[in-house]
Amino acid sequence: MTTPIYPTSAMFPGLTLSSCIEVLHLLRKEYRGLNLDRLQICPQSFGTIDDNTVQFLRSTYPNIQFQLHSNVRTTLGKEPVHANHRHPEAYAYLEEFDRLTEALGATVYSIHAGLRCQSTLEEMYENLKEFNRRFAITIAVEGMYPDRKNQYLLNSWQEYESLLSAKVPYAIDLSHLNIVSTYEHHQDLPLTKSLLSNPWCMEIHISSNSGKADSHLPIQQIEEEWWYSALSHKNPHALIFAEENHTAWLRAAHSNSHHAKR
Repeated sequence: MTTPIYPTSAMFPGLTLSSCIEVLHLLRKEYRGLNLDRLQICPQSFGTIDDNTVQFLRSTYPNIQFQLHSNVRTTLGKEPVHANHRHPEAYAYLEEFDRLTEALGATVYSIHAGLRCQSTLEEMYENLKEFNRRFAITIAVEGMYPDRKNQYLLNSWQEYESLLSAKVPYAIDLSHLNIVSTYEHHQDLPLTKSLLSNPWCMEIHISSNSGKADSHLPIQQIEEEWWYSALSHKNPHALIFAEENHTAWLRAAHSNSHHAKR
């Protein structure tokens, strides 16, 4: 696959962004296709994103385009904001994300769909359209996955299909679709291809899991993932971000380095 895969700070949770970038340069030697021209900042990172952080990132790493993902910590805190939230605090958070995203030079910010007890699917779509009318950046909704409580919106093949006609920006997490396929006993590759090729698809997130939980496992052989062939159909403007947790790789690298020095 020649399409670049961009890293996220979720690949090394708990690290500062500077430390994350340092180890990503090492991981890139082993991770085929990993491209450090971009980095998506996720809430797993250590630290707060504020004006000083933005200035530091842009001056220290001028060759990396940074962008934010759902619920990173700002000076307002780390309160979750979902696509179906309509309270004043949500708008205050999104105004901050909007401002910081523009300061980073990015154009898209992705958030999760939200809880079923808070709105219907259609109400979420209408709320998301209002967000996109109100803010300068593009706000994309990320689909979710089923669980025993059926608590998330956008958590079934039927609901994912509604994205094709919803006319809202969205992000597809292929590991979430793997959980959907496990619960529904059906890998819907044609729908996955349609979702990725749709012009409204802004981001594609990849990692591996057993189909039972969103565990962000490293992908061993991407060609063996059932959704792999759908990537060749993706919207040319959609960016692929890796969310695999490589903490175990980092521990092993440190251990090997320690033994080599002895």
